[in-house]
Amino acid sequence: MPGINFSDSLGRCVIMVGLPFANVGSVELQERMKYVESLPGAGKDASREMYEVSPLLIVMTSCQLGSADNQNLCMRAVNQSIGRAIRHANDYACILLIDRRYASHRIRTKLPKWIGDDLVVAQDYSTVARGVAGFFKDKRDRGLR
Repeated sequence: MPGINFSDSLGRCVIMVGLPFANVGSVELQERMKYVESLPGAGKDASREMYEVSPLLIVMTSCQLGSADNQNLCMRAVNQSIGRAIRHANDYACILLIDRRYASHRIRTKLPKWIGDDLVVAQDYSTVARGVAGFFKDKRDRGLR
């Protein structure tokens, strides 16, 4: 998949604000889906397969799918965004998921296991600030840069 990778010290924090669900009622989105399905050689599910072409299209493709597919495509986009900063086993980044829906069981189960194991649900800003500071202090104390 094409895109920018922020490995090692180029990216130490990923902030995801909200969940990238599609706007199902968008006329533009519905027309794009119809167009893709009308292309020569495109089958009925051509718009469903679009998400494999580019991560930017993930949000556009999920509108015609059922809620389970919509959630899966949404979380795929989240996981791909997180993966831009964490590129190998010794890499690290602080990941801030800013939306109360990330605390729900149905969304948490769609996050990679290595994230779910360390997920902390904070109720206020001071908890987040202390957590981020502690995360980077721990990395610094262990000599990681």
